[in-house]
Amino acid sequence: MNRYLRGAMAILFIWTAWAMPLAGQAGPKDITILYDNRPSDPACATDWGFSCLIRGFEKTILFDVGQKGDVLLKNAAALKVDLKAVDVLVLSHLHGDHTNAIGAFLNLKPHIQIYLPDDPRPDPMTYLFKDRLQKSVASVVAVAGPKEILPHVFLTGTMGSSTKEQSLVLDTDNGLVIVTGCAHQGVVNVVERARSMSKKEIILLLGGFHLLNSSEAAVKNIIDSFKEYGIRRIGATHCTGDKAIQLIKDAYKENFIEIGAGKTIVLP
Repeated sequence: MNRYLRGAMAILFIWTAWAMPLAGQAGPKDITILYDNRPSDPACATDWGFSCLIRGFEKTILFDVGQKGDVLLKNAAALKVDLKAVDVLVLSHLHGDHTNAIGAFLNLKPHIQIYLPDDPRPDPMTYLFKDRLQKSVASVVAVAGPKEILPHVFLTGTMGSSTKEQSLVLDTDNGLVIVTGCAHQGVVNVVERARSMSKKEIILLLGGFHLLNSSEAAVKNIIDSFKEYGIRRIGATHCTGDKAIQLIKDAYKENFIEIGAGKTIVLP
């Protein structure tokens, strides 16, 4: 083997070693809370609602937009988040504290793919919201059943009765990450749906769990279910309620993640 061939093979080996990780899920993945009624970064405003940004997958995803456009824009600016760089918007459900800032966002990113829960019999407010979106230049998709929207990024599909809601499931190399808006459909039901889609371990469950008015006994039963499903880490916020959040924190100890506006969670 001459020296030129040996040199070429060495270069090929170095390139292959560098490129191989790209075949999997390369690059850091994180979730930044842009909108929440609980604080984290003092540079961010707090308000009743929820929104988070997911980066590190094939495209950048915005999950919900919160209630007030000025709060969303202020927090994005404070965190140096360019909302124009968002590729996909997922709306968990159509309550105002998760959707009312849509106008401010669409002013920045009018041509956007939007996924919202399917509701064949929407209430009047939902109908008006959908009608508004359909008149925009955004591309709107109503999701009924479980759906992969990007490689390794799934929606649970529409769940619940009175409030139709969907959640986001991120399939990472280390396990599943579940992101909920309010979990009106029942947070344990969301977990069960995610596990029916994949048998991987759930490494993180975060978002609003809709336990604000739940009894201590009910919350403890839900925590028991979390443990039975082997959920490794929990980040509860928004409509979970302070008392329920404290109970979950007591149960998960160092595996509880404090969530609030401005918080960034790096996914393992």
